[in-house]
Amino acid sequence: MRTEQDLYPPDLEVVTPEARSARDRAMFGTFLVAIGTGLMLERTFNNDLDVFMLAVGLSLIVGWLQAPRFGMFAVGSIVTGFGAASFFSSLVSIPFEATIGNLFAAVGFAAVYVRYPHRAKWALIPAGISLLVAVASAGVSIIGLIPSAVTSLLLPLLLIGAGGLLLMRHALPPRIVKGGLVAIAVLFLASAMSSVGDWDGPNIRAGSGAAAHDFTAPLPDLDGRLLVLQAGDAAVLISTVDDDDDASVTATTRGLPGGAIVVDDGSEIVRVSLTGPHPLATGATSWELHVPEDANLRVTTTSGPIRSKFSGGDVTLRSASGPIVVEVEDDDGSLELFSASGPIHVDAGGESPKVVASSTSGQVIVDGRPRGTAAQLDGSGPAITVTSTSGPVVVTNLDDAA
Repeated sequence: MRTEQDLYPPDLEVVTPEARSARDRAMFGTFLVAIGTGLMLERTFNNDLDVFMLAVGLSLIVGWLQAPRFGMFAVGSIVTGFGAASFFSSLVSIPFEATIGNLFAAVGFAAVYVRYPHRAKWALIPAGISLLVAVASAGVSIIGLIPSAVTSLLLPLLLIGAGGLLLMRHALPPRIVKGGLVAIAVLFLASAMSSVGDWDGPNIRAGSGAAAHDFTAPLPDLDGRLLVLQAGDAAVLISTVDDDDDASVTATTRGLPGGAIVVDDGSEIVRVSLTGPHPLATGATSWELHVPEDANLRVTTTSGPIRSKFSGGDVTLRSASGPIVVEVEDDDGSLELFSASGPIHVDAGGESPKVVASSTSGQVIVDGRPRGTAAQLDGSGPAITVTSTSGPVVVTNLDDAA
């Protein structure tokens, strides 16, 4: 069996002044190049990037290459992992951002063990923890991508099926148990990935020090068509207008001069997006939709909050972790709300459209005197469905519901 000395050159027991001088020059030069590259990227994308920790980690790795010592490699690898995660999260916004960040951290710890397998077995523990956190965050992101119609029925059935297979594992052939669990996992992922097509791609994050820019574009006559907006981590405000000619969309961005709102006027779906002067500059810090009454909408965010006034139509608002607040002003149409971990607040105000509010772990609050609740006596059945897997549910002011 090959030992650590067979796989890698041994560390230096004594660092000579010449080796120390060469190491320090290499570290300082690497640090300057990394910081300069980060500043250049900031100027290019007009963004605030977290590059310092990554520069420190890379400098330590380069120093280790000049004069190999265990401590320098361990610290450099771990800091590089966390630095890469921080830099990545400051650069782009994507649904699985937390998962990728934790994977960077896991790789940093795992690299210490790979290089020093006999001296760094401890590194497997934080590497494993980071990997578990990455898997958990991926699960949360996947749940946020699954349509609420799926999560309300299919997800519980999948969980029941998986639990039943585990309970019956001694009574069933091992191949059936393993095959069933794999099939359930594949079905779960396939359901989630069916919604990934709605994602418009990575968004460059806007730095707080960059200049703000507003872009406004008129909306075409929807005429019953669906208006779709994928907002990423931007905030979304939805209001109604009396005149269809006043319908418009406004995007507020930072550091994106020369951008423009693009309205894809399709036959059945009208999509709204934002382009910038370079390919990755597609992000906005906030959106404002001014839509006609009875407009059909589908708005999705990853972490951005959604605030809306509902005046009819078929409206779907979804967020992976952002809060959703809706003020109901009309009892026509349907309202579907879903947030994986963010809170949902519906101010029914005496109106009762068909409302479905669902959250995996966030709080769900319905406030008002909605018709169609369990208290209604005319036999029309419930118009409001509120579900939460693990979060609290609060329903208030139903005394006059009948």
